[in-house]
Amino acid sequence: MTEPLLLTTAFLIGLLGSTHCIGMCGGIAASVGLNTQGGRYPAWLILLGYNLGRISSYTLAGALIGVAGALVATGTTGMILQIFAGILLIAMGLYVGSGGLALPDWKKWVGISGGIYNPMRPEFCL
Repeated sequence: MTEPLLLTTAFLIGLLGSTHCIGMCGGIAASVGLNTQGGRYPAWLILLGYNLGRISSYTLAGALIGVAGALVATGTTGMILQIFAGILLIAMGLYVGSGGLALPDWKKWVGISGGIYNPMRPEFCL
C-alpha cells in the first residue's frame, strides 16, 4: 500500500523539478520550435529528431551511471569507498564539533593557502 506521504513527496519533487525544465529546457525547446518555420524539413521531423535525441541521451547517461554505480557498489571497490566515506564523515564531525581545532590545517597540505598550487596566484590567472 502506498503511503500518502510518499505520494505527496513524489508530487512535490515533480513540481519543483518542473521549474528546472522551464528554466533550462524551455529555451532550447522554444528555439527548436521557432527554427521549424520555413526550413527544408517539416516541423514534425525536426521535433521528432530533437525529442528522440533528448530521450536517448538521457537513457544512455542513466545506463552509464547505473553500470558505474553497480560496479562500484559491489566487491572490494565498494567496500573501500564505504570505509573512506565513513572516515571522512568522522573527520568532518570532529572538525565541526571542535570548532576546527581537532584536525590539522588541511589547506596547507593541498597548497591552497599560498603553497604550490594556488589558483589565485598570477601565473594561474588568465
